[in-house]
Amino acid sequence: MRFLRSGWTIWMVYAAVLSVVIFRTIGFHTITVYRDAADAWLAHAPLYDLRSIHGFLYLPQAALLFVPLAKLPLATGEVVWRLLSLGFLAYAVHALVRYLHREGIAKPGFALNIFFA
Repeated sequence: MRFLRSGWTIWMVYAAVLSVVIFRTIGFHTITVYRDAADAWLAHAPLYDLRSIHGFLYLPQAALLFVPLAKLPLATGEVVWRLLSLGFLAYAVHALVRYLHREGIAKPGFALNIFFA
């Protein structure tokens, strides 16, 4: 149980560092593309610029999923988006390690190996 707590502590420290980095470099990430696409979706405007290879290149559902975050201030929306992504990743790694351990496939230290692979 202690190892589990220390694992989640590592994820929380990483999330805090990630949040600080995002706040210090706001506007230099691809999140603005998602935000613009969500705004275009709400305005019933085209999501794609067919004259350019840059801009929104993803499925329309990605713009739809980002709509709630597009209403937040840029920095807040970006941090929330990254923390949600990080949370889903942490949960997936946790679930994978639990499954593999339960099936007897994973050996001790397997969770740490995932991070250094």
